[in-house]
Amino acid sequence: MENLSKQNNPQELEPITLVEGTEADLETFFALEQKLAGSTYWPETTKEQISGGNKFFYMVKIGDKIVGQIQYEKQEDNVVYLNVLGIDPDFQGKGLGKEAMKQFLSKVSDASKIWLVTHPENKAAVKLYESFGFKITERKENYFGNGTPRVVMVLENLPKYQS
Repeated sequence: MENLSKQNNPQELEPITLVEGTEADLETFFALEQKLAGSTYWPETTKEQISGGNKFFYMVKIGDKIVGQIQYEKQEDNVVYLNVLGIDPDFQGKGLGKEAMKQFLSKVSDASKIWLVTHPENKAAVKLYESFGFKITERKENYFGNGTPRVVMVLENLPKYQS
């Protein structure tokens, strides 16, 4: 298990699991979020912004190793906002994002719609989301007020995946 990041073939990796995050996972969640976001990381992110009430976060694991994370919010009218789907850069390119998305979609299969935002130049993310049927519905040039653009992507008519 120690050399997971060196393997190139996704079939060689153990299956991933989504494990609901707990208080004990918050430090790991924030550290991975910072690693994924780099200079765009907002250290003001708090526990209340990612969990509790209608907000949920999951750690993406291979065995006991955390390789990614998902955070989402259930909104009115059975709409789901996917805030984070991130795979540790050491594990990207192995199909883990695709598998995590399938498991996420099975968890929210009763949603009427799922929406998210991503950077338009994050081609791998846009391609992943489009492969699941998400459509770009809008581009916002200054989405977070820091001058960086985002595209809004929406999925309706959710595909059914077994968990």
